[in-house]
Amino acid sequence: MATVVHIPTITVTPKIVINEVDGRPKTLVSLWGAVACQSGMSLDMSNEAVWKNLTEEIVEDFRVQVLVQHVFPFLENEENVIDVDEVIFVHDKAPCMEANMTQQLIKDNNIKFWGNNIWPRNSPDPNAAEHIVTIIKDEAEKRMLSETGSDRYSEQTLKNHIIDVLQNMETDTELFENLLCSYPSRLRDVKKANSGHTDY
Repeated sequence: MATVVHIPTITVTPKIVINEVDGRPKTLVSLWGAVACQSGMSLDMSNEAVWKNLTEEIVEDFRVQVLVQHVFPFLENEENVIDVDEVIFVHDKAPCMEANMTQQLIKDNNIKFWGNNIWPRNSPDPNAAEHIVTIIKDEAEKRMLSETGSDRYSEQTLKNHIIDVLQNMETDTELFENLLCSYPSRLRDVKKANSGHTDY
């Protein structure tokens, strides 16, 4: 049986960290993580420079810092998966994952994965991790709103709040149990919607 490893991309930009002139974010923090049947991995919190979009420079940074240094070794470690030869790597269709150079890098490292031809754009996403993303964003934003110091909009302040939120979530077993138990209803809704839009 294949082990599916999913890597969600979480970009946290609380509303409080917004430039009032043109609405662009002052600080973006991207979180990378992976979930497998036997283990989970917290990868990285990498800052994206002010005003930058996902340029080739950031995509290259993702390939080196996330895939090469963390994901590939994680997938090849027998302690993380049932059978390293049966691992299928599933990504979230983020631009850095769709890039041709990224897809080629995964192929060159002999990783089985769902490529752009298999994983259709705008497909239904019943992934419970999306709810976790929302919780992280909301909680981090609450903490940012409570800040009064001159460094309240700094990258480090945002990262500190995100780390605090994640540490508090680690022991919230009820949250994760409820999300896991919601998968059957998520899949039923996708089927009922004929692979169209759902509330998830």
